[in-house]
Amino acid sequence: MNTDQELSYTIIDRHPVEAAQLFEGLSFEAAAGFLNEAPAHTTALILKTINPFSASQILEVMAPNQTASVCQALPLGAVAALFRRID
Repeated sequence: MNTDQELSYTIIDRHPVEAAQLFEGLSFEAAAGFLNEAPAHTTALILKTINPFSASQILEVMAPNQTASVCQALPLGAVAALFRRID
């Protein structure tokens, strides 16, 4: 992980609501591409903060190994709610 990535993840962790607003403006693929590289707890924080539809769509296009890690970082109820929204 480089310094730019570390800084980005720290900002997201400290300001999740503002970060979520930025993520909601991205395409699902672009958001997933960024979050595939993020620590699972950071990705989980974003997915809990953005609207549930966007969160489920991002989760659907994320890499399977990152999806598994993120699901372990989320409460079971949140994971179930996200997966119910996926086709």
